[in-house]
Amino acid sequence: MLKIALLTIAGLASAFCSFFGVFGWMWGGVWQSHSIATMLFFILPALSVLAFVSYLLLPRVGLIAAWSMASGTYISLFLMNLADCRHGGCTTATVFGIAWGIITGFRRLWIYLVAPICMLLDYTAISIKNLPPVSGPVDVQDLGK
Repeated sequence: MLKIALLTIAGLASAFCSFFGVFGWMWGGVWQSHSIATMLFFILPALSVLAFVSYLLLPRVGLIAAWSMASGTYISLFLMNLADCRHGGCTTATVFGIAWGIITGFRRLWIYLVAPICMLLDYTAISIKNLPPVSGPVDVQDLGK
């Protein structure tokens, strides 16, 4: 039951992120931007459904892809804000202040972390189920035999 709930939440979050990425990519003027960070900010979330589908086929690959896309989206937003601050567009002058502002100031982007977290919880549940059962205390001397 938990597996179905986690995968449902991850699938819905991936679909939302892909919708936002495609919408911004097509109608947000990304093609007119010359910034790679701006393009990545919309392209990476647009590929979120592909990461979810790859998780269903190859869990480890999909999990790595989902975390790479989520972290890449936040890194691209950080680079966009850093470039904006270099041109005098912000009041925070430190790199850590800019990074903290992205984490706390853009709460609507926390949805990008929902799918990777649900996939990670599902993956760890799968990994724990595949562990061999422990049948009592293990004697250290028996390990050498």
